[in-house]
Amino acid sequence: MARGRQQEVREGLWGGGGRRRLVLLVGALLLGLLLVSLSGEGSLIRLYHLSRQRFVLLEEIERLQAENARLRREVGALREDETRIEEIARLRLGLVRPREVIYRFTPAAPSPGGPGDGQPGRRGGSEGSWPP
Repeated sequence: MARGRQQEVREGLWGGGGRRRLVLLVGALLLGLLLVSLSGEGSLIRLYHLSRQRFVLLEEIERLQAENARLRREVGALREDETRIEEIARLRLGLVRPREVIYRFTPAAPSPGGPGDGQPGRRGGSEGSWPP
């Protein structure tokens, strides 16, 4: 009886039949494949990052193509329409025609008390406001 127990202990993890060995071998193989697929140059993690980067780049390509189309239309308009060139020269460069006068109006500075401060002679106050 003791001899049977010793043989069982000696066989240990790898003993006890071919089925157990096969299960352990397949498990070790799967663990190895999992480790290889998650690390290194061709890993699943790297593949995920590359697919995200591809998506971002495709969006940027679409944006740049739309901007190129807009710029092509603008170039075509500038070649055909002289009023558009004049408009750009006036707005962006501040150019004017000879003998043309430009009037610029700046907004009025607010009064120190502001409207409705209650001081006489100022609009919006309760005392002395105009009209009486």
